[in-house]
Amino acid sequence: LFFMGTNHICMDWEPFMLPYRAGQFFVGATLNMYPGPKGTLGQVKAMNSVTGEFAWEVQEKFAVWGGTTATAGNLVFYGTLDGQIKARDSRNGKELWKFKLPSGVIGHPITYEHKGRQFVAIYYGVGGWPGVGLVFDLQDPTAGLGAVGAFKELAHYTQQGGGVMVFALGY
Repeated sequence: LFFMGTNHICMDWEPFMLPYRAGQFFVGATLNMYPGPKGTLGQVKAMNSVTGEFAWEVQEKFAVWGGTTATAGNLVFYGTLDGQIKARDSRNGKELWKFKLPSGVIGHPITYEHKGRQFVAIYYGVGGWPGVGLVFDLQDPTAGLGAVGAFKELAHYTQQGGGVMVFALGY
């Protein structure tokens, strides 16, 4: 199986003429972003890479901005924008463990071995379009080029800041 975090963000897009300026933020459109039909912004999915069919999928309140990491022990790790690192059973998607981090995750978890012990590490710190409302305390859903509309509730679940968290497996 192939594991992926996804974004399911609907968007109204109205382009306008904007001259390109090197080093400046450049979109050239007015945006309004909002959750998809299920009211969620993201999923984690397991796809059979041979058949293209999904074995399982799990809805997440916010977009899953970072990637996933799978282990030989049938675990899939990923982080969420609301600041959770989660472990799921790779065979069925069942949540096995989660831990609340100080800030939202846009990074990818990694796994490594040191002196015979396996570890999972993840860097956290919400940023990019999901974090624009937090950084500038924006309330207007059209602010931040429309990103605030999709992530306006994020401030109720996480905060600014960043770091790295490391967990030992099996202990």
